[in-house]
Amino acid sequence: MSTFLNQFGAAIENYWSESDEQQEIILNDILQYAGKNPEAFRSEMKRVIFDEDHSPLSVVFEALSKDTANWSEFFVETLDHLFIEAKKLEDPQFILYDLSAFTYLELDESSIQRMVDRLYKEINSDIFLIKIAALWTLPSFLTTHSIRNRQRITGSLREKLNDPDWRVRYVAYKSLGYEDLLPEGYKLSIGDRLRKMIYGAPPVY
Repeated sequence: MSTFLNQFGAAIENYWSESDEQQEIILNDILQYAGKNPEAFRSEMKRVIFDEDHSPLSVVFEALSKDTANWSEFFVETLDHLFIEAKKLEDPQFILYDLSAFTYLELDESSIQRMVDRLYKEINSDIFLIKIAALWTLPSFLTTHSIRNRQRITGSLREKLNDPDWRVRYVAYKSLGYEDLLPEGYKLSIGDRLRKMIYGAPPVY
């Protein structure tokens, strides 16, 4: 086990059941740990951040988001690392669930733009689970109107409403709908509603 998980593994596992005061202590301790040797911390995180037993990503992100001036680059690097690792696995779902941690970060415009560009690359991935994970996550970043290619990306996402695969159409409909980015008056087809009832909703993140 890594030094980080030796020190914080138990605290991370119990984090969400702790009081607000204790959570704050844990976050500050992690931030202090990271700040002592940032390069070593970055290297260590590549080995442990997707650990299935501890699932540390969301807590680590919450800690580092207290100092986005110094850690914005780490968030962008981790998004790239997530996709690289997901592509190595036969079933990448447990890694892709961590995409939700990125949507709660408050970052500078440059970092948000780089995340948007990285997610945009994956909406046409040959790996189905990666494609729909990116499709599900990307619209939440488009509420930032300063995104330079926002209109083009929104158009590409709307094209997925006509994808040959009903699962892609459904995820596009849901993700765009949550951010009020659907074409005006757009409704999910009766056929796709029936498919969702029969086969169940595709996995989303």
